[in-house]
Amino acid sequence: MIFIHEALEQFNAITDEIPRTMHDLDFIADRAGVILYDWDEAQIMAVAEKLDWIFYELSNGYGEPGFKSSIPKPDEMTAEWLHFFIDSPVAELYERRHQIDISQVEAAPNADWSHYFAVLALGYVAQATLAYHKWMSGEKVPPYKASEAFSIGNHKIFATEAITYAECLKELKQQEDLDAKIEAEARKQLRQRNSQAAKQRHAAVKALKQQFIDFYHADTFPSKRKAVEQFYTGLPEDEKRLLAPTNAVRTLTDALRDYERHHPEDRLST
Repeated sequence: MIFIHEALEQFNAITDEIPRTMHDLDFIADRAGVILYDWDEAQIMAVAEKLDWIFYELSNGYGEPGFKSSIPKPDEMTAEWLHFFIDSPVAELYERRHQIDISQVEAAPNADWSHYFAVLALGYVAQATLAYHKWMSGEKVPPYKASEAFSIGNHKIFATEAITYAECLKELKQQEDLDAKIEAEARKQLRQRNSQAAKQRHAAVKALKQQFIDFYHADTFPSKRKAVEQFYTGLPEDEKRLLAPTNAVRTLTDALRDYERHHPEDRLST
């Protein structure tokens, strides 16, 4: 087996020419290039190397003596599902990607799984093309050529599967990013509305306090409390709601006392 990294070293699936008879692979490579449009070769090769290590762990990590895989064993249900329904390393990677840490690749620190599957698709395009060149060379005996032709078909299937997952994951991430943006904007607007409402309420309460002070100084009352009770009773319902009934007396009395501290010339006996 040629590993992903080695295959891409031998054949650059984005820049090298794919045989015309393999035009379907050319289309897959173009689709992968869209996802990796701002990547350089170093990033692609770093992810290819990581993919080789992941597949090594998935295929050998649990049976090789002394080897401790960083990927946990699949639970019984997942293992049974993978064994019964599929025989594809691409599908297994997709199903188990949540168990795999891809954050430690220094050359591609911002890579997500859509990038990994796009690189994987390129790897299979490269493997299929290399197998095709061997098959066309005519140097091998017929049984080998039959095996090579079968290998080309497998690589094509896996390349198609990988790019499909890559595009699906990219779309899901774009939707998640959009949802996060919408949610952030909604929270921002809610904060702004709440802030504006608080300012309006504060201004309305301040105006109401001044209205009570004017009311108090315009007449004579047995006590400040009586003045508050009379003032509050006469307020329209929308203005009453600005003050909690249990705190109305204290709020307005405190406002009056504060005013009189700063304007002793207006103080009246109570």
